[in-house]
Amino acid sequence: MNNKQWAKVLGFIGASSLVVAVLSVQYSGSKVGAIPSSVGLTSVQPDQAAITLGRQASLSDNSQPLNVDIEIQPIATPRQLPNAFAPSLEGTDIDGQLKLDAAGNLVVDLEVKDFFDYFLNTVGEVTPDVAVAEMQQVAASYLPPSAVDQAMKLLGEYLAYKSQAVELMAQPMLPIEQQTKQYQIDMLEMTFQTLKSIRRETMSEEAVTAFFTLEEAYGEYTLATIRVQNDETLSVDEKLALTQFYREQLPAIVRKTEETVLADADKHQVIHQAITSGNEETLRQQLADDGYDEDVAAEIVAFQSQQRLFDQRYQAYLLEKRQLVSAGLTDEDQTYQLGLLRARYFSNEKELTQAKVRDLKHQS
Repeated sequence: MNNKQWAKVLGFIGASSLVVAVLSVQYSGSKVGAIPSSVGLTSVQPDQAAITLGRQASLSDNSQPLNVDIEIQPIATPRQLPNAFAPSLEGTDIDGQLKLDAAGNLVVDLEVKDFFDYFLNTVGEVTPDVAVAEMQQVAASYLPPSAVDQAMKLLGEYLAYKSQAVELMAQPMLPIEQQTKQYQIDMLEMTFQTLKSIRRETMSEEAVTAFFTLEEAYGEYTLATIRVQNDETLSVDEKLALTQFYREQLPAIVRKTEETVLADADKHQVIHQAITSGNEETLRQQLADDGYDEDVAAEIVAFQSQQRLFDQRYQAYLLEKRQLVSAGLTDEDQTYQLGLLRARYFSNEKELTQAKVRDLKHQS
C-alpha cells in the first residue's frame, strides 16, 4: 500500500458514511451479505485457464514437445471506467481494484474497500441503485460469476456495517457547552470501541483485518496519545516519552506516515517563525536549509517582503478609515471618501481587493 492509500484510513470512519444513510434505507429489507436482485446484470465469463498466473504450454514442432513458460496477467477489474456515470468521476481512475488469486477467488484486501467506496461516494449524484449496478457491471465484465458473487456478498456486509456506523454517529451528545474534556475523550473511546464491535458483528474476520487493521492501529495510537496529553500527573518529558513509545508500536507504514506529517509540521512552524521575524536573510537561509529551489525561495522572500509593506500601508489606511467613519458623513459621502482613501494607499486591483477583504474581517 502506498501513502495515498494510507491517507484514506486516517479516521475512525470515512466520508462515505454519510452516503450510506441513503444506502441503508434502500437496502433495509435485504439480507445482510446480499444485494437486491433488481440490480442483477449479465456477467462476461473470462477463460478460466487465465486465472493461473503461470502455466506450461506444450507446443508441437515436428512431433517434438516444446515447453514454453507463458506469464499470464492476473484477472482484475480495470483502473479506469469505460464511461463516467457521475460528474465527480470525470478524469479519475478507479480508486481500488477487485482481483483474483491463483485459485480464482476474490483477493480480500484494502483495495476492495477502496473499490466499493469509489462507487458508493457517488450516491447523491446518482441513486444507490445506479451506483451499485455500475459497480456490479464492472465486476461482472472482468471477473467470473463466482468471484462477482463473493464481491457482492462482501459489499452487503460492508453496507450493513456502514448503516450501523451511521446510526451510532447520529446518537445525541450533550450540548457543547456542557461537554467537559473528559467527556469528549470518553465519547471518542466509546465510539471507537463500538465501531470495532460493529465491524466484527457484520463482517468476516478476514474482511475486518483487510479493511480496518491500519485504521484501528492508528485509532488506538490516537486515543493513547490523547490520554497521555491530558494526564496532568505526567511531566512534559514523560508525555513525550510515552507518545514516542506508542508511535513505535504502530505498523511500519503508519509510523512512517505519522513521522512524515510531524516532520512537515515542524518544518512549516520553523518557516513561519522565520517569516514573522521579518528578517529576509533568516527566511532565505531557512528555505535553503529545507531544500527549496533557489528561484522558488527568492519568490517566497519577495512575496513576504511585499506582504510586509502592504501590512504597514493597511494599518495606516485603517487608522484614517476609522477617523473617516466617525466623522458623521452621509452614507454617500462616506462611500466616496473611502474610495479615494483606498486609491491613495493601494496601487492596483489586487491590493484593493485584499484591502476590502480585510475590511470585511475588521467589520465582523
